[in-house]
Amino acid sequence: MPSEITWSCLSTISKSPTSKILQHEPALLLQSLWHKVNETIIPALGLDLGKNTISENCARHWLKKLGYELTSVKKGVYVDGHECADVVEYRKAFLAQVAENKHLWNKYDDKTLDVIEPTLLPGEQKHVPVHHDESIFRSNELQQRKGQGKAIHMSDFITDQTAKDTTLPLNEHLKFIPLFEWTYPGAVTEFFFDQSAAHGAFTVNTLNANEMNVKPGGKQCWMHSTTIPADNPNPALCDVTQDMHFAENLPSDHQFYEFHGQPKGMKVVLEECGLWDSSCAGNSGKALIGDCTSCSPEDNLHPNESTTCCMRKVLSLQADFLAEKPQLQLVIKATGHKCYFLPKFHCELNPIEMYWGLRVLADGTFPTARRLVPEILGACPTKVIQAFYRKTWMPIGLDAKQAEHAVKKYHSHRKVGMGIMTEMAILNNPE
Repeated sequence: MPSEITWSCLSTISKSPTSKILQHEPALLLQSLWHKVNETIIPALGLDLGKNTISENCARHWLKKLGYELTSVKKGVYVDGHECADVVEYRKAFLAQVAENKHLWNKYDDKTLDVIEPTLLPGEQKHVPVHHDESIFRSNELQQRKGQGKAIHMSDFITDQTAKDTTLPLNEHLKFIPLFEWTYPGAVTEFFFDQSAAHGAFTVNTLNANEMNVKPGGKQCWMHSTTIPADNPNPALCDVTQDMHFAENLPSDHQFYEFHGQPKGMKVVLEECGLWDSSCAGNSGKALIGDCTSCSPEDNLHPNESTTCCMRKVLSLQADFLAEKPQLQLVIKATGHKCYFLPKFHCELNPIEMYWGLRVLADGTFPTARRLVPEILGACPTKVIQAFYRKTWMPIGLDAKQAEHAVKKYHSHRKVGMGIMTEMAILNNPE
């Protein structure tokens, strides 16, 4: 088949709805492309090939030109979520934000890993990155025995400046800020946590659309009052205070008198802040429902791109709702330190994950494993932890394309090789 026909078909495929189907149905890639080209695309281009059609082998070659490759992918959260659009967007913002203070961190000699203190300008403070994570150790790990044995739950922090074990009992975690202030006086501690449900928990009165009902009353959280954002479509309502619950002293003829002193619910809140009519107009003139199926947690890999698909989506995207921070972040920020949440599915950005690799070969009994686990973790040399940090810090300060390439190619704990940096320059300047 002539090359101009080939590229015409390829161009049509890339612009057609088929390309979206193929992305979500990889098992049907070859057969879908084969039939689509023969039965739809070639006739649509007005091409008369007689009885000639593309073969299955030709379709396979075209898939390679489109950027697909034959791989064996196991189903799993990590594979499915690591490159989702929202995760990639968050990752870019996260790396850029962390890179702003990277010059205030310790640096290390490329050969000896000796500490190089940051050069501080007037008014600047040294920043110390501290990473947190949790892990499970079992008494029968590394043993040729049936079953993993009893579990030991570890919740730990590590820093790049000490190998001292900072493990705390779970009920003592509220004291971790004074611990690091005592260890690093005068420094700003940058705490890094994963995005677990516990770390992302809000205060009880936080504006949270997920905790609201459609109608007034019922079992809803008591949320604090807010100020209608300045980007509200009705200028007269901007910066007006809005209560999230009805007053106790509502007049008896009020429409919602029976709900006096109770939460208003999503529909009333949307009506009061002038978003109901505009949201319905954006929903093809249809009244909004409370939740749509595409916004449910069960379908978070293929979210609805519409911003007016349901009441909960509209409220969750308002500036005052988006401005709310988890309680953990508020507590840390109030003390003058900083708190970051790592991108979802990005365990490679947490150096403590390599620290957890120090597993324990015990005798299979729980008391021995319980004694050995903190001893082994606490004995990890400082320079080993510094090496972990060097590898983790590598993507920080690079753009998304460079970071993705470096994560695949970078193996040294000590520095990014000149060869890799040259390859990154080529990526940025392909011409």
